[in-house]
Amino acid sequence: MKLAIINRGVVGSGKSTFAKMLKESAENMGLTCTVHNTDEYFMVDGEYRFNVQNLGIYHRNNLNAFIDSMKDGTNIVICDNTNTTSKEYEKYVTEAKKAGYYVIGVVFIPDQLEVHCSRNTHNVPENVVGNMIHRLNNNLETFGVDHEVKFKPNKQGVSFSERVIDLVSEILTLK
Repeated sequence: MKLAIINRGVVGSGKSTFAKMLKESAENMGLTCTVHNTDEYFMVDGEYRFNVQNLGIYHRNNLNAFIDSMKDGTNIVICDNTNTTSKEYEKYVTEAKKAGYYVIGVVFIPDQLEVHCSRNTHNVPENVVGNMIHRLNNNLETFGVDHEVKFKPNKQGVSFSERVIDLVSEILTLK
C-alpha cells in the first residue's frame, strides 16, 4: 500500500485528529505512516510560536520531509497542512505521483467561523480563520488527486469521533 493523503481544511476542522487516528490505525495494521505538518516547525518548547519570516522555509522543510518519507517507502504519508488552495498542495500531489503513490484529497468542509475559532489550538486570529474559510469554500475541489473525500462538519446523531473513525476506515479500504 502506497497512499499519500492531502488534508485540506481550516484550523479547528479535525485534520490533525484524523491524521493521528489514521496513523494509529495504520500502525495497528502493520503499516508505516508519517504525518507532515508545517505547524510542527513553529513549536518551541511545546509552545506554538508563529513567525511569518520562517513560513516559506518551514513549508519547504515540510515538503522535503514528505518526499523523504516516500523515498523511505513509508506506506502512508500525510500532508496535514491547511491547503486551502491548489497552490498550497500541488507540489505534494506532484511529488506523490512521481513516487508512485495513490493520492487522496481529504477536504474538511468548513463549519461556522465560531466553531473553528473555538477549536483553534494555535490562537490564529478570527479574521485569518475567516479568510481561510472563504478561500477553502472557493476552492473545494482537490485537483490532481486520484480520489477525493469530503468530510462534512456535522451529521445529525453521529459524533465527531465516530465520523472520523468512519473516514479512517474508508481511507484504509480504498486501495
